[in-house]
Amino acid sequence: MHRWVWDLHYPAPDSLRHEYPIAAIPGDTPRYPLGPTALPGSYTARLTANGKSYTATFTVKMDPRVQISSASLEKKFQLDMRLASLLSKTSNAATQAGSIREPLQKVSEQATGPTRDAIQAFQNKLAGILGAPSSSSTAPADEITLPRVNGQIASLYGQIWQADAEPTVAQSEAAAAVEGHATELTERWDTLKTADLPTLNRVLHGANLPEVKVEANPHKDETVMDEE
Repeated sequence: MHRWVWDLHYPAPDSLRHEYPIAAIPGDTPRYPLGPTALPGSYTARLTANGKSYTATFTVKMDPRVQISSASLEKKFQLDMRLASLLSKTSNAATQAGSIREPLQKVSEQATGPTRDAIQAFQNKLAGILGAPSSSSTAPADEITLPRVNGQIASLYGQIWQADAEPTVAQSEAAAAVEGHATELTERWDTLKTADLPTLNRVLHGANLPEVKVEANPHKDETVMDEE
């Protein structure tokens, strides 16, 4: 009658960059990163139709060729979930922050005196989070920026996600480090967005200049990068 196939992955995290596996089939292969892989165990499927719900249980079993303990698999799953959440959080923050960069530059070119100084001060704070506009090629190797931390999270998530093995000590330590940087940077962006930007917009309004607004998902389907 009808068949529904679960690919055994939780929802995919938001990402600034996507790619396809080398054996991808056009139109029939989801792009990476995929979501964390579900653990073996018992699950319940629920179907709701015509106001009625039907449930059935099913079991997900581990591939018998893979030798890994339940405890190790649980550690991998928990770290996958943490990194996927961080990837989404930093991707969304970087996208939002990047959406105001061009509008800020345009309004800066129209401003003079104290208003322009206020814009410049805000731009400096934004650069401290995103890096310089050309940060991908000119940022110092040790500069901690939101795009760079996002890339580190994506790389680490890919390494841990694809291996049926307990995360190594080095991977766990790296995850803790990027989590700390990600928390600091996203908190700074939240403060800039919720406190500094409204203050700047009041200055712009007083100078009869257009306010700068953050776009929640600016050009979401256009800005992500797809790689083969």
